[in-house]
Amino acid sequence: MLMAKQKISFSSILSPIGRHKITSLVVLVVLVVIGIFVYQAVAVRIEKHNFEQARAAIDKIYADIVAQVGQPDSHRRTNECSRLSRAFNNGPIYCEVASDLAYGVPGESDANRLKSEIQGTINGSGSIFRSSSAPASDIIVKPAPGTVNSSVDYYKTHEGVMCSFKYTYDLPSEIDLSIKDPSKKIFELSIGCWGSARKLYYPTSSVS
Repeated sequence: MLMAKQKISFSSILSPIGRHKITSLVVLVVLVVIGIFVYQAVAVRIEKHNFEQARAAIDKIYADIVAQVGQPDSHRRTNECSRLSRAFNNGPIYCEVASDLAYGVPGESDANRLKSEIQGTINGSGSIFRSSSAPASDIIVKPAPGTVNSSVDYYKTHEGVMCSFKYTYDLPSEIDLSIKDPSKKIFELSIGCWGSARKLYYPTSSVS
């Protein structure tokens, strides 16, 4: 009886219907694997494109700001990615594209004027950046009314990449750039767009 059951089972597997089921299962598994690889490749391409568009958006708004308020005393352009654990070269990947501008100003009222003009330029470029609320991970310290000491405005690119515009006036601990006239105060604007990434699109820090 047992031998008969085994023969029936074995013969059913080898039957055309059984072979068709096995073939269909193999094809399904192959299609799923291919689909996963295709999805990952497309996701990486879109993500890289989004960072490239964010870089282009920053370069465009930088040019608009310079056209509106003049050339900065100094500037910096940065593209970089990093991992959560640099020591072991693993963990989640984080990428950022950024530009920093520094202007020398006689005093706080001039810094406030510059900030107002820059904000007007940014808000007038609705096709480049859209106003956004602060990300939950950020801790916002609001400056006193009427001052520019340190404040941050948040935006998103058309593709949804989070960006920040940080305005800093006469705070050496938060300012990285220098100005030509040491008798003036430093007003610095830091523009950055960032986000998690699937790959190291900028393997090492790239500064120009």
